[in-house]
Amino acid sequence: MKYLITPLITLSIIGFTPLANAAEVEELCAKYRQAFGKWSKSYKVSTTLIDGSELSSKTSCYSCYDSFSKYAVMFWSNDGTTVIKLDNRYLGYSGNEGYDQDGTQWELSKGYCY
Repeated sequence: MKYLITPLITLSIIGFTPLANAAEVEELCAKYRQAFGKWSKSYKVSTTLIDGSELSSKTSCYSCYDSFSKYAVMFWSNDGTTVIKLDNRYLGYSGNEGYDQDGTQWELSKGYCY
Protein backbone atom coordinates (compact mmCIF):
# COMPACT_ATOMS: atom_id res chain seq x y z
CA MET A 1 0.00 0.00 0.00
CA LYS A 2 1.21 3.48 -0.78
CA TYR A 3 1.51 5.98 2.03
CA LEU A 4 2.06 9.66 1.72
CA ILE A 5 4.62 10.35 4.40
CA THR A 6 4.54 14.03 5.14
CA PRO A 7 5.99 14.99 8.52
CA LEU A 8 4.70 18.57 8.25
CA ILE A 9 1.13 17.39 7.72
CA THR A 10 1.42 14.72 10.41
CA LEU A 11 2.77 17.13 13.00
CA SER A 12 0.22 19.79 12.12
CA ILE A 13 -2.80 17.51 12.17
CA ILE A 14 -1.84 15.80 15.43
CA GLY A 15 -2.43 19.19 17.01
CA PHE A 16 -6.14 19.14 16.12
CA THR A 17 -8.48 19.53 19.04
CA PRO A 18 -12.11 18.45 19.32
CA LEU A 19 -13.02 22.13 19.26
CA ALA A 20 -11.55 22.70 15.80
CA ASN A 21 -13.97 24.33 13.36
CA ALA A 22 -14.48 21.76 10.66
CA ALA A 23 -12.28 18.82 11.68
CA GLU A 24 -13.90 15.65 12.97
CA VAL A 25 -12.42 12.23 13.65
CA GLU A 26 -14.28 9.06 12.63
CA GLU A 27 -13.50 5.37 12.28
CA LEU A 28 -13.94 4.66 8.57
CA CYS A 29 -13.48 1.77 6.18
CA ALA A 30 -10.95 2.58 3.50
CA LYS A 31 -9.87 0.70 0.40
CA TYR A 32 -7.87 1.76 -2.61
CA ARG A 33 -7.84 0.86 -6.29
CA GLN A 34 -4.86 -1.35 -7.04
CA ALA A 35 -2.74 -0.99 -10.17
CA PHE A 36 -4.58 -3.79 -11.99
CA GLY A 37 -8.03 -2.27 -11.30
CA LYS A 38 -9.34 -4.31 -8.39
CA TRP A 39 -10.07 -2.85 -4.97
CA SER A 40 -7.77 -3.67 -2.06
CA LYS A 41 -9.08 -5.22 1.13
CA SER A 42 -10.84 -2.78 3.48
CA TYR A 43 -8.99 -1.21 6.37
CA LYS A 44 -10.66 0.20 9.49
CA VAL A 45 -8.79 3.44 10.16
CA SER A 46 -9.19 6.52 12.31
CA THR A 47 -9.70 9.37 9.87
CA THR A 48 -9.74 13.13 10.33
CA LEU A 49 -12.30 14.79 8.05
CA ILE A 50 -11.40 18.39 7.44
CA ASP A 51 -12.26 21.25 5.11
CA GLY A 52 -9.57 22.25 2.64
CA SER A 53 -9.39 25.79 4.02
CA GLU A 54 -8.63 24.50 7.53
CA LEU A 55 -6.13 21.94 6.21
CA SER A 56 -4.35 24.70 4.29
CA SER A 57 -4.22 26.81 7.43
CA LYS A 58 -2.96 23.95 9.64
CA THR A 59 -0.19 23.02 7.19
CA SER A 60 0.62 26.58 6.04
CA CYS A 61 0.37 25.31 2.47
CA TYR A 62 -2.27 27.53 0.90
CA SER A 63 -1.73 26.27 -2.66
CA CYS A 64 -1.85 22.57 -1.71
CA TYR A 65 -5.56 22.14 -0.96
CA ASP A 66 -8.85 23.31 -2.47
CA SER A 67 -10.55 25.49 0.13
CA PHE A 68 -14.04 24.35 -0.88
CA SER A 69 -13.33 20.61 -0.77
CA LYS A 70 -13.44 18.10 2.07
CA TYR A 71 -10.37 15.98 2.83
CA ALA A 72 -9.86 12.73 4.69
CA VAL A 73 -6.54 12.41 6.51
CA MET A 74 -5.63 8.87 7.60
CA PHE A 75 -2.78 8.02 9.97
CA TRP A 76 -1.29 4.53 9.62
CA SER A 77 0.57 2.42 12.17
CA ASN A 78 3.85 2.83 10.26
CA ASP A 79 3.71 6.63 10.80
CA GLY A 80 2.50 7.11 7.23
CA THR A 81 -0.22 9.58 6.36
CA THR A 82 -2.65 9.54 3.45
CA VAL A 83 -4.53 12.70 2.44
CA ILE A 84 -7.56 12.14 0.20
CA LYS A 85 -9.58 14.82 -1.56
CA LEU A 86 -13.16 13.52 -1.40
CA ASP A 87 -15.50 13.69 -4.40
CA ASN A 88 -18.41 14.49 -2.08
CA ARG A 89 -18.34 16.52 1.14
CA TYR A 90 -20.60 14.05 2.96
CA LEU A 91 -19.67 10.53 4.00
CA GLY A 92 -22.24 7.79 4.35
CA TYR A 93 -22.55 4.04 4.52
CA SER A 94 -22.56 3.61 0.74
CA GLY A 95 -19.06 5.00 0.25
CA ASN A 96 -17.44 8.15 -1.03
CA GLU A 97 -14.59 8.13 -3.50
CA GLY A 98 -11.62 10.42 -3.77
CA TYR A 99 -7.98 10.59 -4.79
CA ASP A 100 -4.80 10.97 -2.78
CA GLN A 101 -1.90 13.20 -3.77
CA ASP A 102 -0.31 10.34 -5.75
CA GLY A 103 -3.48 9.96 -7.86
CA THR A 104 -4.57 6.69 -6.22
CA GLN A 105 -8.34 6.24 -6.06
CA TRP A 106 -9.85 5.51 -2.63
CA GLU A 107 -13.28 4.58 -1.35
CA LEU A 108 -14.24 5.54 2.21
CA SER A 109 -17.41 4.59 4.07
CA LYS A 110 -18.91 4.40 7.53
CA GLY A 111 -19.97 1.09 9.01
CA TYR A 112 -18.77 -2.45 8.56
CA CYS A 113 -15.60 -3.15 6.55
CA TYR A 114 -15.89 -5.95 4.00
